[in-house]
Amino acid sequence: MKRFFLFAISICLVVVAFAQSPKLTFAVRTVAFPGSYAPKHVMAIWVETSTGTFVKSLMVLAGTRASHLDKWKAVSGQNKVGAITGATQTSQNRDRTVTWDCKNLSGTVVPDGNYRIRIEGTSRNSYGIDYVYNFTVGSSQFSLAPANNSNLNNISLSFDPVSTPIESTAAEKAGMTIIVDLQQQLLRAQLPSVCNKSTFRLFDITGKEVCSWANVESVSSNMYELPLFIELPHSTYVLVANSHNKSISKRIVL
Repeated sequence: MKRFFLFAISICLVVVAFAQSPKLTFAVRTVAFPGSYAPKHVMAIWVETSTGTFVKSLMVLAGTRASHLDKWKAVSGQNKVGAITGATQTSQNRDRTVTWDCKNLSGTVVPDGNYRIRIEGTSRNSYGIDYVYNFTVGSSQFSLAPANNSNLNNISLSFDPVSTPIESTAAEKAGMTIIVDLQQQLLRAQLPSVCNKSTFRLFDITGKEVCSWANVESVSSNMYELPLFIELPHSTYVLVANSHNKSISKRIVL
């Protein structure tokens, strides 16, 4: 027998046992790198500060030929800690996606400010191409789509910041109400503040994201319906609602 029950929790009773990290996602399709060895190529994607100080490698596909990535080698000292790594690539027209948790090599979240993604690639035993994409780490969410060029297509950068918790005001003491409808395989969440669209993320007790719903429109009175697309084991979870760069979290049991 499937269950249907109401789970309403005051905001002052909820303690989230993990912190959300900011996340930058960079995606690109590599079209062509110059050089006589094409389509074979080596490439690297990394993060640096706006003044060119190396922060972290995100992807290095080069193997023993990493020394031909002149720009990356000069700033990183060929540091690949935490990066996606691989050998020399044998084909072009490949989609690449990397994410950065905004942490440096020591595992510390970097300060807010201006940074840049750099991507370098070559199909010869020397410098090939090098592109720079600027962005800002801060409290604002963004999505960017730089123009295509002869070497790279479908370029995108998106940033999901650390959300500032919503403070409990006198009008919001009830917090977020959650209705768990396992018969319909739905979570219904009612937020205390007016917002046409919100994003929701569901985490297990280890902090792993198990479901997410982006830009959900309210169905009525700040009520949002969140379909459960996968069967989740009986356990405690944390539902996090994000809107206007603020968040509210509630613990639920499924």
